[in-house]
Amino acid sequence: MVEPMYYYYNNERGYQDVGFNESSKTVVIGVGVFSLNPVGDDSKVEIYWGLRAGYMSITNTTFDTRAGYTSSDESSVIYEPTLGVQYFFTPKFSVSANASLMFQSGSVDEAQNGQSYLPYDHNFSGSLAKVIVRGYFN
Repeated sequence: MVEPMYYYYNNERGYQDVGFNESSKTVVIGVGVFSLNPVGDDSKVEIYWGLRAGYMSITNTTFDTRAGYTSSDESSVIYEPTLGVQYFFTPKFSVSANASLMFQSGSVDEAQNGQSYLPYDHNFSGSLAKVIVRGYFN
């Protein structure tokens, strides 16, 4: 199974009475490739395993009347070895649960009031659990 991956998150908050605003945008684009293994004879349940890989971009902007503007741009490559199980309600509709280990490697560029800081590299790893509803097309 080949599965496209796209996430978009946009988070904004502000406190006008204290002069503080913050926004964060995250975009992830990638693909997952999985091996499917039916469980039992009726094929309503499948176990799958594989790898998701992609690119992640995060942009953060903060304005504080005391400190001014701060911004950061992060770009990362992500890898997620994944193991899951899915149940088919119909041949074209399923729900699944999976667990992944996420490995992320990238760089961050920061600036405050237009003054750039030295960029730095980062590495991150963690675990993820997801519930996914899938529709299949011919």
